[in-house]
Amino acid sequence: MEMDFRREWYGPRAKIIDQTKDYIVVDYGCQGRGRVTNYFLFDGIQLCFLDFDTTEVMPSQNFHPDILQFTYCREGRYECEFANHTVSYLPEGWFGAAGTKYLPVSFSFPLKKCQAVSLVIDRQALSMSVRGLMSEIPLEPERIGDGLE
Repeated sequence: MEMDFRREWYGPRAKIIDQTKDYIVVDYGCQGRGRVTNYFLFDGIQLCFLDFDTTEVMPSQNFHPDILQFTYCREGRYECEFANHTVSYLPEGWFGAAGTKYLPVSFSFPLKKCQAVSLVIDRQALSMSVRGLMSEIPLEPERIGDGLE
């Protein structure tokens, strides 16, 4: 399995601050604290722990439209604003699912902090062996996230 730091997921100020064979810790480069610890479970599947303590509004990055994210907000609040000025948020204690087909233009943490965990599935990066494993469960990678946009 290849551990891949994708700068395009984090923006130009992001940098790796710790890395082992099992995980990568990324500092977002925002004012205050903005860290994401990524555990690479399988090719194309990551478990990400988010730890933000910032008032900064950050622009969204570019992703291909075949990524799914399932997130639980443990503390704080995660808020997104879209191009049409629609705002959505994930409050403390809630679970959310989202795709990357329609991305927000920015995200922030109006309560200043957010601690959350996300399971991220990049369907384009799933290896044949992971797809085979998923089919044994049975999970169909092509159908995960049907209806999410």
